[in-house]
Amino acid sequence: MAVSVMLVDDEKILLDDLFSIFDWEANGFQIIATARNGKDGIAKFNKFHPQIVISDIKMPIMDGLTMLNQIRSIDKNCKFLILTAYGEFDYAIQAIKLGLTDYFIKNKIHKPEFSKKLLSIKENIQAENELSHLALQQIVIDYLNSNLPDSPSYVGSVRSNIFTLKYYFLIFEPDPILFGPPNHAGGLFKLDISNAFLTSHLSAHAVEFVCHIEDARVLVLLAQKANHSTESHLCRSDIAVLIQEAKPFFPMRFSVYVSETQLCFSDFRDQYKQLKKAFLERIFFPEDQTVFDFSFLLKSPEKCNIAIDKSYIMQLIESGDDESLQCYLNEIFFIIKKHRDAYSLLSTLKTIKEIFRDQYNHNILTSHFDDSIFNTSSMYTFDDAYHWLCSCISQVIEYKAKDLSKTYSAIVQNTLLFINRNYCDPDLTIQQIAENHFVSPNYLSTIFKKETGTTVLNYITDLRMQKAKSLLKTSPLPIGQISVTCGYSSPQYFSQAFFKYYNETPRVYRDDIQSRQNTL
Repeated sequence: MAVSVMLVDDEKILLDDLFSIFDWEANGFQIIATARNGKDGIAKFNKFHPQIVISDIKMPIMDGLTMLNQIRSIDKNCKFLILTAYGEFDYAIQAIKLGLTDYFIKNKIHKPEFSKKLLSIKENIQAENELSHLALQQIVIDYLNSNLPDSPSYVGSVRSNIFTLKYYFLIFEPDPILFGPPNHAGGLFKLDISNAFLTSHLSAHAVEFVCHIEDARVLVLLAQKANHSTESHLCRSDIAVLIQEAKPFFPMRFSVYVSETQLCFSDFRDQYKQLKKAFLERIFFPEDQTVFDFSFLLKSPEKCNIAIDKSYIMQLIESGDDESLQCYLNEIFFIIKKHRDAYSLLSTLKTIKEIFRDQYNHNILTSHFDDSIFNTSSMYTFDDAYHWLCSCISQVIEYKAKDLSKTYSAIVQNTLLFINRNYCDPDLTIQQIAENHFVSPNYLSTIFKKETGTTVLNYITDLRMQKAKSLLKTSPLPIGQISVTCGYSSPQYFSQAFFKYYNETPRVYRDDIQSRQNTL
């Protein structure tokens, strides 16, 4: 965002020289006003609020020092540069006492020095703005969480126009994920997104303030433009502009929640407490809708009490009756969708996921089981949850049937289960497994190879490689952490083993997967 500048001088020739001596726009500055004396300068300052004022000292009607003194009482953060002539250093000293930022000698202004000083001032302004913005952002967060008093005297001392005027409040928030860690992205929000919003061209409203309030949630305050005398309702086209501006800063899907009327901060705070509780319900919203009114979000769905019969589900899985299992779970999902009860959905899916994973853990040849079905990181809506359920049912039943078609001796079954539970141990050996089952390593090797068609060590490697491939594909874990999770003592050893097994390194495999996903 460009740094705003006002030029004040009674000599038109000097004003023209200031315009031409420096490429203002290319260097991130914008001259928003000019004035011919101090009185005119104060009027223009009150109207345009420039961040830098460059002014002559000796001018008719009101001199530059008097103007500087009055501007300082209005805005202590404004940067002030004076233009002085030889023999006027007493004025410069007075200006320094009033808070002068720097000065130049008339007719001796050198372009390199002028450019260097202005760019240095610009850097200081940007640093101060960021610190000021972060401080105000923290005040807003504390205020919304009821950690600050509501007295006008206190909030007025912080920033009176933010806490006393009325605004349209917009909340930009990433869509939720049903399982796994939430979309915590505290570091995602930067001053850049504030600048992007603040330069948006809206029809009847202007972005007054932008801040990150928690997780990846961003709050935007819209004020009515001064040239609109009557209250203008917030246009959806304006919201569409803001959504377009926000997209580069939210790499995930997000929705926007809007107050129907202009609110003061205290009224918004009361609503925000309810909104935070209601965000869970968003998983039922239509996928093609992005903007929601506060009132719609605050409608309380009717709660339903769902009792999951775990033993019945287990019985259907054991018997391979996928049709009855699908019908049973369809009835449960129909009730949940009818009542729009997010809490019941989360609870039900968690229970079903635990049942399916238990079946997966007891599936004998789990190295051939595609456990990526348990990845729910892309689950946002009710339909996502239902499609996940159908996929799980078909795979669990299919692999359970394969499991039932095989018969293993007790010692081989116990060995397979022991390996499945301990494959992440880098010290796992056939000696350890044999001792755990009170047999010799030679005997275990012989019977295992005879019944499964593979060796114990090959089975361990197969299992570790399948797990590694699944994690590289579906999780954000660093490769070093995946190596530990899959039973390798070092990332280097893991990479060598992965390359030997798949003929490519873990990093290349992950990059290829991400590249294909990005092209979809």
